[in-house]
Amino acid sequence: MSLDMDESVADGAAEPMPPPPSPPHRIGSDAEAIAAAQAVARIFAAGAAERDRDRRLPWGEIAAFTDSGLGGLTVPRAHGGAEVSYATLAEVFTILAAADGSAAQIPQNQFGVLALVAVAASPAQQARIYRDVLAGHRIGNAGPARNGKAITRVETRLTSGPAGPRLSGHRFYSTGALFAHWIPTRAVGPDGGLLLVFVRRDAPGVRVVDDWQGFGQRTTASGSVIFENAP
Repeated sequence: MSLDMDESVADGAAEPMPPPPSPPHRIGSDAEAIAAAQAVARIFAAGAAERDRDRRLPWGEIAAFTDSGLGGLTVPRAHGGAEVSYATLAEVFTILAAADGSAAQIPQNQFGVLALVAVAASPAQQARIYRDVLAGHRIGNAGPARNGKAITRVETRLTSGPAGPRLSGHRFYSTGALFAHWIPTRAVGPDGGLLLVFVRRDAPGVRVVDDWQGFGQRTTASGSVIFENAP
């Protein structure tokens, strides 16, 4: 697939990989979730202004979020998660965003994806994804097509062949992808149907480029994800 990208992205070096996941704390209740958010917010708040000024990405802060167990808040109890209420989830992000809006934005897509998993994934897919999240894997996002005419236009394509399915496309506004272990994205399948495709961050043919330039919230790393025949 021919990718329409600007020269700066084409020449940009791939960013560092996130460390391998390690088992986080397992949160068991709404009250524990609020307490964990308050503790993580103190970590987010320390040096938040300096990180934004110097554009230092919050790797340690995101690791603290994951280690706390907050990433698994909406995993159903049947799968070992806390399954907190939507009100609690909103309160958690209110607390975190008050401390550092950029760091709080990074994990938000994980919960959007998990909500879709709950209603659209097969039981086997749910079990796999929930298990990974509770084991410390982070889910990112590959946003709309780079230079696409509309956010709803899907130009990323999944093809099938002897080596298995392969994904090609260029996405932008991909908040969370840089820090993630799984990157989900919308794609058009071989039959023309729309799919949500999960790709490993460390898979061959996957490149995440921190070419984000925002006014405020400068450390969300919401830049490009490039898939080049990625499994």
